[in-house]
Amino acid sequence: MISIAKRLLPFIIALLLGVALAGAFNALRFGACSKSKRAPVAPGALSAPSCPSMSSSYTPVRILDKPVPRYTEQARYNGTTGTTRLRARFNADGTISNIEPLTTLPDGLTEEAISAAQNIKFLPATENGRPVSVVKLLEYGFEIY
Repeated sequence: MISIAKRLLPFIIALLLGVALAGAFNALRFGACSKSKRAPVAPGALSAPSCPSMSSSYTPVRILDKPVPRYTEQARYNGTTGTTRLRARFNADGTISNIEPLTTLPDGLTEEAISAAQNIKFLPATENGRPVSVVKLLEYGFEIY
């Protein structure tokens, strides 16, 4: 019985120390946020500020339909596979603009991904009940089966 207690004691001490440190870091991380108001997301920003806000309600973009891009014959012939990443602005009026490729693929696959992204159907993000524009990252994978 005593040998089991000797084995468990370091584990229990480490667990309690971890819980105490996590609480301290959480207080340091969010303590300054509670004293200041959250600034709105700047146009072109990739994400909202890191401080959670109690004063405003934010709802992220909800994608309803994300069309699958077409795999080009040239890419199929060459065996081209991979992932393309795009940055796009999801506008408050329900449209998508400023689609910019961050990583590209040859044989027309990047162009197909951009074309598919232009046809995404979504509900805009809202802040305090009003639609707002946000910038999101999109990924499209191309694999040959």
